[in-house]
Amino acid sequence: MKIFRNNIVFIFITLVTLSIFSGCFDKDKKEDKAPTAKIFVIADTHLMAPSLLVKDGTAFQTYLTGDRKLLEESKVILDETINLILSEKPDLVLIPGDLTKDGAKVSHEMMAAALQKVVDSGIKVLVVPGNHDINNPHAISYDGDTETHVDHITPDEFKQIYANFGYKNAKVVDENSLSYVAEPIKGLVIIAMDSCKYDTNVADGKPKTEGSFSIEKLNWIYDQAAKANSDGKLIFGMMHHALTEHYTSQSTLFSEYVIKDWDSLDNEFATRGMKAVFTGHYHANDVVKIGQGESSIFDIMTGSTVTYPNPYRVVSLTEGKTLTIATKYVRNVSHANISSTFEEYSENFLDTGLNIVVPMMLQAPPYSLDSTTAASLAPPIVAALKAHYVGDESGVPAELNPTMTGLQQQADALKASGDSGLIMQGMMLEQIIQVINSIFNDLPSKDNNLQIDLTTGEVTE
Repeated sequence: MKIFRNNIVFIFITLVTLSIFSGCFDKDKKEDKAPTAKIFVIADTHLMAPSLLVKDGTAFQTYLTGDRKLLEESKVILDETINLILSEKPDLVLIPGDLTKDGAKVSHEMMAAALQKVVDSGIKVLVVPGNHDINNPHAISYDGDTETHVDHITPDEFKQIYANFGYKNAKVVDENSLSYVAEPIKGLVIIAMDSCKYDTNVADGKPKTEGSFSIEKLNWIYDQAAKANSDGKLIFGMMHHALTEHYTSQSTLFSEYVIKDWDSLDNEFATRGMKAVFTGHYHANDVVKIGQGESSIFDIMTGSTVTYPNPYRVVSLTEGKTLTIATKYVRNVSHANISSTFEEYSENFLDTGLNIVVPMMLQAPPYSLDSTTAASLAPPIVAALKAHYVGDESGVPAELNPTMTGLQQQADALKASGDSGLIMQGMMLEQIIQVINSIFNDLPSKDNNLQIDLTTGEVTE
């Protein structure tokens, strides 16, 4: 009888112990599936090490004529951004590419040193390369009238320089690219995808703006997503290029800013359980919802810290179900060039730059418009691009309606001329008008401040 009682006690203790440990395992499993985190997102920092501007002059100013980025101020903007990260105290920082202006090694080393301050404070940082970052023969220093080529970096050097920002602690690193998988927060898997094409940059004498995945890269991504999904992880992606169009016809006129085969990849990623992809490249603050219900995936594009309105994102993930996105702005920046507030300075810099760049673009192939037509198109295009950078576009502003009406009348007259050359011009003009309208009429969803239910795909403000 005593032995029987002892056995009963033993069995009871064993069952209680197993129950306790089972509860722990269930708790771990639940936590594994329900991560909570605060994520800080910045994009397209385009850091230009100050040493690369030996002396301001014709060389650098000529470059700026075709560029809309605050390059000379990029270091102080980065410094303030680092201060904001340290103040915000997120769990994780994501940077989807174009860390530097044209991939100079000295700029990469300066960026890594700045990010190390973040890691040293206990915050995790993950990066992927952008089209400017690797094998870039345009890595240049400026000295008055002179441009001098400086050291750029290889893919292996990128991996070494940014070892502490994804690669060293990755769960898996792709052997054929700079893609990797990280689990920075328990239960949250980030598939950092290398969407850039840099293998022949040096031979070609220029970097490639467009992005794509080879079959090998894509199969690797699919395999990693499938594994994470089967393990019950929440999956986010990160890459430089947009996963989808952020306005209608973007892939027709600006195909280099949207990943190749985007119209099938977005569904493929969603099917494999990816809920969101953090992107950059276009310098626009824009969010697009793809699909419906639990199969939805969101392309969360973040604007550039060196382009007005100089945004960053603070993203709160709650129990693996809710993603709350807040857009904030880099503002407390001081530099010798800035005599007004930084916001005013940055906006004026963008306005001035776009009003130079846009007419030049319209007069060059494939548009090849005459200077008069280009000049008439510039104001609405500049206004549309600026609205897109800011986000939450709400239609063509009333003050531009007469201009848009006049342009449409011009396009109609050209198409009715009977001259094949003029008809082609009219068709091109009409296509540009359609793009302007599509930019102003924002695709779903909200861009700057929104909440996403990851289980249903529902978006609220």
